[in-house]
Amino acid sequence: MLGTELYGNTLAFLALLTIIQFAEDLADNDLVESVQSRPDLKYALHLPDPSLRLSPLPLCVFRQKVLSDPSYRNLFKEIFIHIYPNLHFRRLDEDADINNVVISICINTIHASLFDAMLRSVEALSADQFVWFRRIAKPFWYERYSHTKSIFNTGSSIRYQGSTLEDIKADIQYLLQSVAQLDSQEVNEIEEIKILKRMWDKMSCFEFDNNCHTCLLNTKY
Repeated sequence: MLGTELYGNTLAFLALLTIIQFAEDLADNDLVESVQSRPDLKYALHLPDPSLRLSPLPLCVFRQKVLSDPSYRNLFKEIFIHIYPNLHFRRLDEDADINNVVISICINTIHASLFDAMLRSVEALSADQFVWFRRIAKPFWYERYSHTKSIFNTGSSIRYQGSTLEDIKADIQYLLQSVAQLDSQEVNEIEEIKILKRMWDKMSCFEFDNNCHTCLLNTKY
């Protein structure tokens, strides 16, 4: 696909990874996992096997630069225009505006991050507060936030397809309201609930006009 000289150029390599994310609707962590596990991506990117472990944070920082720094934007646009016509995926009819490309990846990553935080909260409450959680849980949560489903679909955003970002935000808001009404120090001290609260608070100030906020959600569990 491209020569190894592209891999040697860090910014160009990040640009190519960003294009792959856009083409395949991958969140940051999805991309990192895919580069580790998919032979087709390793071959296309001329990566060694086993590949070096990528970090999601540089992907977010690169997107921020694309939105704010003309030199980064021009580099990304040049590579994007060169690569984009050669990619085959289901979003060919969409506007290829650079801002839309970057923001769509940010939204994908926020979607995945909130999904994973909600999944872990459901698991924690099911284990530690089963009686109370059974009373307040939505019936479809056990299917939507399935740990087995997530495990068998790592490296692909398919694990949270079928639930929109708005669906997940509504679930989180309902859960946190239920936790607040319970007013239990024990529940509030559950680490997964504390992480979910922090992420939810960050969501309230998100604006995509001039900044990529995805790295604000890169919370380690």
